[in-house]
Amino acid sequence: MRVALITLASLAAVFAAPTVPDVEEIGDWSPWTACDADCGSGKMSRTIDCIDLGTGSVVSPCKKIEANCNSFPCINDPRYVFWQQWGPCDSECGGGLRSRTGTNQASEELRQEINCQAQSCTPLDPHEECGVANVIFVLDSSQSVGELNWYVVKQFVIDVISKLTIGPDQTHVGLVIYATDVQAVVPLTMHMNVEDLKEQIWQLPYLAGATNTGEAIRAMRSMMAAGRRQDVKDIAFVLSDGMTNIVPGIVQTEAQLAKDEGITIFSIAVTQEIDEAEMIGIASEPADTYYSYVNNFEELQAIIDDIVAGACEVTNVMVCGGWSDWSECPVSCGGPATQKSTKVCQLVDSTGKVLIEEIVREKTQECGADACPTLAPEPEEPVVPVIDCSTCDFGPYGRVQYLADPLNCNCFYQCQRLTEIDGSFTYIPHHQCCAPSLFWRQSWLTCVTDMFKVTENCIVQLPADISTPEPATTPERICALGTVPGKPGFFLNGGIEQTCGPNMVFDFGLCTCIPGANPDVICDSDVLLYYPFDEDLDDHSCTRASSTQTSEASVVLTSDVDRGTVAKFNGASSLHVGYIYNYFADRYVKQWSMAVWVKRTGNTAGLGGVINNGDCVAAPSFDIHVGGGDVTSCSVDTDSVSAMVAIQDVAITANVWEHVAMVYDGKDITMYRNASSVAHLAVQGNIENRQCPMNIGAQHAGSDYFEGLMDDIYIYERALSLDEITKLSKL
Repeated sequence: MRVALITLASLAAVFAAPTVPDVEEIGDWSPWTACDADCGSGKMSRTIDCIDLGTGSVVSPCKKIEANCNSFPCINDPRYVFWQQWGPCDSECGGGLRSRTGTNQASEELRQEINCQAQSCTPLDPHEECGVANVIFVLDSSQSVGELNWYVVKQFVIDVISKLTIGPDQTHVGLVIYATDVQAVVPLTMHMNVEDLKEQIWQLPYLAGATNTGEAIRAMRSMMAAGRRQDVKDIAFVLSDGMTNIVPGIVQTEAQLAKDEGITIFSIAVTQEIDEAEMIGIASEPADTYYSYVNNFEELQAIIDDIVAGACEVTNVMVCGGWSDWSECPVSCGGPATQKSTKVCQLVDSTGKVLIEEIVREKTQECGADACPTLAPEPEEPVVPVIDCSTCDFGPYGRVQYLADPLNCNCFYQCQRLTEIDGSFTYIPHHQCCAPSLFWRQSWLTCVTDMFKVTENCIVQLPADISTPEPATTPERICALGTVPGKPGFFLNGGIEQTCGPNMVFDFGLCTCIPGANPDVICDSDVLLYYPFDEDLDDHSCTRASSTQTSEASVVLTSDVDRGTVAKFNGASSLHVGYIYNYFADRYVKQWSMAVWVKRTGNTAGLGGVINNGDCVAAPSFDIHVGGGDVTSCSVDTDSVSAMVAIQDVAITANVWEHVAMVYDGKDITMYRNASSVAHLAVQGNIENRQCPMNIGAQHAGSDYFEGLMDDIYIYERALSLDEITKLSKL
């Protein structure tokens, strides 16, 4: 048997001279054999039978064609790269990138990127813009394309179909890929959803063989015939990067047959290696509309919208009238609601034939979104906590105590106890709040920072600037007592004049006696606070500041052989003076003096506060305390220093009365023991304000109690001289 072998050398169409000139081909070429290698460039072939014109016998086969296939590196090839999967595109439209990484045989890291989703972000209307069509892509997958560019081609197709409306009653899409062999990979009649279709396109194999464009167009014709629909335009996109080298003579014949069958062909040529005459001949006319050329595969992304627009020009279009007026809004306010406008259209094909007579298009907009006028809601009744001041332990001398605000951890109630004529008590709560960022601590009876807060006495923590309503006071009562004109310290009971007692004045509104500035009381207006501890534990200056016991272990008056009646502090209680709370705010106080007789009788190892207003927030504004061992110290905190200035470790004697004084004159702080200056330090500035009361007998309310005796506490808002200190030490 003699067979003419036609070999495709280097993928160029090189035909060997026939060795059997006296034969005639009969029938069709056989299908291509499977590639004899999975990689590394294998061979595939096909044959055809002939009739020997001399003898009339059949020669089977008489001709054979061989071509390269699977011309990509094998895994043991030094050029092989172990690639990972491609990542998704980082944009849905308007241009993005997708990439993959890999490792070559030398363990070098490699990366590939391709452009993606370059199509316009403006969506297409399936009727009004691009209509309905049968679209088949015919894609060159030959060796000259290259593996990376094959991904670029597939991404190009994915981006084009992203602009089309695909569905059973919309645009249908088919795919033919070709190299040596031709594969109809996605039939036109396979109605996949667009996402499944994109995934199948991305997974199409790279064939890496010769270029068989003519038979690929023939396969496209067969697919179009099987999926053709009445009154729907047929469109094909043929993409190639080179010249046909398998049966090139049938390319133009197959293209013309397709156009005669009503198929509009867009021809897309890539790189300068193409046969431009062949590609122009494939395209429908005019060529400047249906033929496109790009220098490289990357430029395919730049023509996506042009390709889609070209396809739209030959498909069905909508011819519409104007939009109607907006419908009446169903609501006048309180929406939003929706109102509509419509227009009537006809679907017309490229010949002007009306395919659908009436298509109603609709658009909507919001309306009636304005709020309807409403009556102002009735104000809610404020939540008023029940404050029972009668539960407070006022002690034998107390007139004021404190309770936590159960609704606001920043606030508290000052409970005032008033004595009625019959000896019973009336309790009045006064609502107060700490400064911003401070919290009331009930166990210490003072305002503290966040670090020291304990919220067991309140259930809701609110900002300090939120006001809490005053609780309801006791019902208004009719006072049966009367005032005595010109005598504020007296009242009339049944017409009989009676006295309120020392340092007390009658308040008709409260119908009882209260502490007050009585002109009959002799006091030194130069003294800010004075505690003689002769008859009670109260302030006997003109200020008449109230003091409160801080625990049940009360401070008491006792008799001393040296100084008579004095105050005894047992190391478990102190006096709390609310008058000093926030005292230095906006006062610009630059002078301060304190003097006290003190006799320490308890443990000399611990710390015991004598007079101060700390440590509820930070360092106290002023301080005298007894430190560890038989020593005493004093300090002042001003706005010119970052920490308090303290005179430390001045020796005192336990179980002996010592007169201790501190004087700040705006330039120095000086400490005196028994009228002798024992130490001084330079310091200046205004005394810092503290949101704290004054403690007598404790370093701060709740700990570091003083154990011993005190007498004759004097506090001045000025600097005392040495002579004045000496006089106080002799009292």
